Amino acid sequence: MKMKQTMIVMALLLANLACAQVEAPKAVQDAFKAKFTNAKSVEWEMEEEGEYEANFKMNKAEMSANFKTDGTWLETETEIKDKELPAAVKATLKAKYEGYEVEETTKIEKPNGVVQYEAEIEKDEETLEVIFDANGTVISSKVVNEDDEDDEEGEEGDEG
Repeated sequence: MKMKQTMIVMALLLANLACAQVEAPKAVQDAFKAKFTNAKSVEWEMEEEGEYEANFKMNKAEMSANFKTDGTWLETETEIKDKELPAAVKATLKAKYEGYEVEETTKIEKPNGVVQYEAEIEKDEETLEVIFDANGTVISSKVVNEDDEDDEEGEEGDEG
């Protein structure tokens, strides 16, 4: 029994280490600090090979920003209230996703000036992440499993 408890504790410790905050390269940290001078509570994670994501608060908003290892800014996501979505996005949500409840909404800003919106919506046991352009056109939609939701954030909306 003691061996089983030890194994469980070790497994939990390893799982915790796997999710631990990483230290971003200096070029990434410098680019982040230059762009987000008022950021608070910054936590870094590796989004994927060659890409780092900073999760932080700024001006009372929950935000994340993604950078390449050389410091190139890829995108910024800012959590927004449902009512802050453009009317066209709200209309598309109502028309195409009837019966879904909006769980979270995000404004996505890209280096080329493109602004997109992400809505995490839920109906029954299904959760979708839907990316819209400012005109309400659906760019992408995918089913998200609750277990890997954090792992998949930031992978959508690369178009544009």
